[in-house]
Amino acid sequence: MKRFTTKDLINAGVFSALILITYLMAAVVFHVPFLMPFMPFGCAITAYMLYTTKINRVGMLSITMTMFIIFFAVTGHGIFVIPGAILSAIVAEYILYKGKYSSIKHARLSYVAFNFFGGFMFLPLFILKDSVRQRLLNAGKSAEYIEKYFSYFPNYLLPIIIVLSLVGAYIGATIAIKILNKHFKKAGMI
Repeated sequence: MKRFTTKDLINAGVFSALILITYLMAAVVFHVPFLMPFMPFGCAITAYMLYTTKINRVGMLSITMTMFIIFFAVTGHGIFVIPGAILSAIVAEYILYKGKYSSIKHARLSYVAFNFFGGFMFLPLFILKDSVRQRLLNAGKSAEYIEKYFSYFPNYLLPIIIVLSLVGAYIGATIAIKILNKHFKKAGMI
């Protein structure tokens, strides 16, 4: 097994930050509940797919997901994100490994697997409704606001959110691949 070089760790840190920033920007744009499943579409546009061109050994994607876990845990996204993120990282890393870190098809599928953890962020809205309601009340939200908010998340919506997130990730990765081929290859960046 190859050891990490300083360049690998710098790439992991820089691209993890870029990917996280794109997630945060997409969260602002797609914060309307019915648009949330499409967040992965906006996140793949360049950062993740460009990152996959820099990955050449096992573990770099796990470093990225570890940074995500820390960020989402610190910002109160709940315990459910952690197992989802670990599972997503393992599967995404395995897919890249099977493609020998050079297959664009595997990079696309890796991004889809990487985004599976996003569905776990929604779990509290479906299985811990009372706890989330209480947190929102404690934060000063009105009962009317809370009921309206939960009306956007009927129980049947969770699998739909997950499927749409994965479809959005696939479409976003496909667009990102076209952008990479058109602009980044031409500029000699990959």
